[in-house]
Amino acid sequence: MANVVGAALVVVVALQILAALVEGTTYETNQPQQVPTGDFLHRFGYPFGSLGTTTLIFLVIGVVLLSLPAYLGDETTPSQDRLASVSLFVAVIAAVVLALGSLLAVRANFHVYNESQRDVPTYVVVQYASFMIGNLGTAVIAFYASMQVMSLRTRQ
Repeated sequence: MANVVGAALVVVVALQILAALVEGTTYETNQPQQVPTGDFLHRFGYPFGSLGTTTLIFLVIGVVLLSLPAYLGDETTPSQDRLASVSLFVAVIAAVVLALGSLLAVRANFHVYNESQRDVPTYVVVQYASFMIGNLGTAVIAFYASMQVMSLRTRQ
């Protein structure tokens, strides 16, 4: 049961990432936010601004659930082992993509200020710093936990 629920959470996060990537491909040059020189990084970074720490918490919970059978010494079927292995690999990729997407999201927002020739207010810098601490910190936790669980599963 834990494997299935954990895998489902990882799939939900992966689908959110896929939707953000698709959203980034649909923007035209001046979209989003009507930036006249909206470049590739701006268009792909903007959608990741909505994938915050909550998304990464779901990823961590999914990894924790996937680890339970290995930590508790429960026997699993070969299909459950495959499901867990694939889900953990997807979780590693998702953590990396979300970390990079978070960087691009902040860059996209700073790009808007730059293109409108406005200074970035201090409170906005603090908001983005908080966003980055939450996202990068949680992405590192998800990445590390996934790698540790994969290692634990291969030793068993």
